[in-house]
Amino acid sequence: MKKVDGVAVVLKDYEERRTTDSLYLLILIATWVAMTILGIIASKDGDINRLIAPYNNQNPPLFCGYSDGVEDKPFLQYIKLSYGYGICVEECPKVSASLTSQVIADYQCAPEVTAAAASPSAFATYLDLNCNGATLPGYSYSSETYCFCALNQVSAPYFQRCVQTDMTPNSENPNAKDIMKMFMADVITARAVIFGFGFGMALIFAFLYTYLMSINCLAWMIVWGCVSGVLVLGVAIVWFGQEKLKEWKAEDPLVHTVSQQQGLEIFNYGFMAFCIIWFLLMIWFCSAINMAIKCVCMGAKALEEMPLMIFIPIFQITGFILFMIPWVYFCMFIASDGQFKNHVVDVLSTPPMEINYQSWEVDHENKTGMKIGFMFFVLLWTMNFIANIGSIVIAHAVATWYFTKPAERAEAISNSQLWASYKLVFRFHLGTVAFGSLLIAIIQYVRAVALYIQKHTSKEFRDKQWVKIVFCCINCCLWCLETCLKFISKNAYIQTAIAGTPFCRSAANVFSLIANNMMRIGAILVTSQGALFIGKIFVTVLATGTSYIFINDYFTADLYEPVGPTILIAIISWMTATMFMDVLDMAISTIFQCFIADETSNGGVPAFAGDELKGFVDTHGAMEAPADGEAVELASNAK
Repeated sequence: MKKVDGVAVVLKDYEERRTTDSLYLLILIATWVAMTILGIIASKDGDINRLIAPYNNQNPPLFCGYSDGVEDKPFLQYIKLSYGYGICVEECPKVSASLTSQVIADYQCAPEVTAAAASPSAFATYLDLNCNGATLPGYSYSSETYCFCALNQVSAPYFQRCVQTDMTPNSENPNAKDIMKMFMADVITARAVIFGFGFGMALIFAFLYTYLMSINCLAWMIVWGCVSGVLVLGVAIVWFGQEKLKEWKAEDPLVHTVSQQQGLEIFNYGFMAFCIIWFLLMIWFCSAINMAIKCVCMGAKALEEMPLMIFIPIFQITGFILFMIPWVYFCMFIASDGQFKNHVVDVLSTPPMEINYQSWEVDHENKTGMKIGFMFFVLLWTMNFIANIGSIVIAHAVATWYFTKPAERAEAISNSQLWASYKLVFRFHLGTVAFGSLLIAIIQYVRAVALYIQKHTSKEFRDKQWVKIVFCCINCCLWCLETCLKFISKNAYIQTAIAGTPFCRSAANVFSLIANNMMRIGAILVTSQGALFIGKIFVTVLATGTSYIFINDYFTADLYEPVGPTILIAIISWMTATMFMDVLDMAISTIFQCFIADETSNGGVPAFAGDELKGFVDTHGAMEAPADGEAVELASNAK
């Protein structure tokens, strides 16, 4: 372990690191190559138009706007939506025909109907028999089954499909469709405000909250106010319950039964026990909570000095989108490896007719399902890989900030440290990220398979009580395993960022850290999560409130109702706050591990923690200084 001015520094330099878990990175790259090969092979036999382009129901089907004979008819007008049956048209209807019309020009019909009912009288007879529910002796006709004509109504093209619209809202009593149209119109009108407040203003308020949390006294008030608030709320509930119990017992005649009174009494005693336990935990964890508050303050200060760190999730989203483009492209080619199956419906009309329609069937002999399953696993692995790259970059940047002397941090640490951390991670530790991501992806894939099996079992078997219990237990166990793996992986990445160790050794060090610092870890989890949740509420409330005031002052005349855009702003600001707080959460966890390693390797006194945190440790007792020969081993275990 190197020493700087007599102080041990656990953080490994760039020159001292070695590539970790590179085999798993090679395997991940191999899966990307296999995915590409599958996509290229599928592109020779598949055709994306089979999945996305509308097709005319003929035998064989004609793709609107692509196939010979319908190149100038790019839109599909549905005739029978339940079958997906439609015909290609040059444009969607712009005028609505009369609901009682029997003129063939006011309808779009299957070619068989048009040929069989060429004369006006024959077409009117067809409508009466097959579409209007009329009956003849010995026959009963259903419009849902045998009517293959659709009345022209005003429609708009969506994804080359003609979707019927009604652009005349009922102003006296708007229906659900009218309300949705007004909502969409308000969203389009206020789109700049929605994005500006939901993302821009939310980021500003998030930085404001971070600044407040970096001030020790304010952070202490916020955290202890929440901890005490839970106790006060519990006491208030107990008091209210006791008063209500007295009222129930004083009733004459009794309105509430004896069993109801006993139930309320049990509830009150249960909450009394909760309040007592919570109070004892507050006393027991007092020093640990105060240390956690210090870590939260330091995490906020690190984020202040490297503000671009907040945009790392945006880099991750960008990388995910770049991966999704070829992935979706290849998956569509693979899924299009199949054929249309022709179906025939007998129409009891005069004269009798047979209507053809097609349904898509996957080519199971070509193992299309297995290919899609492989593509799904690659998606899960890559998705976790991209997300975890950001985590380890944040961990290294914050660790570098921590192991810089407090007096030199403002000058030595800046946004440029993020690029140095990216360089280090891409050079040495992508294999470790791939390994941890693989473990999580395997569990997620098993969960997906379990849900698939549950969904595709027969309904009679699936509805049995013991089957529901078994599937519920399997899902719960897999969810718990996934959650534990994510927790271990997150902390293992921090160990890798600090000491440059591979994933398995880092995970082992995490177990040692948990075993030796159980109370501290419990305090840091509860305290940091509470502070971050308050931050999400803080950002969301301020961004939503200011946006509502702004919309009422400047956009009232342009909107039907300000409620819709305000709700969207609340959702986007919550997502923005969550993204911001996740970065702060990773920074806090990194500082905690740096603090433990620093404390252990420097005789029980964290040399890089700053005067406030060192003073806190001195007040509450420093760890016993280890012997010189034990320092390295103890630091490794504490990490």
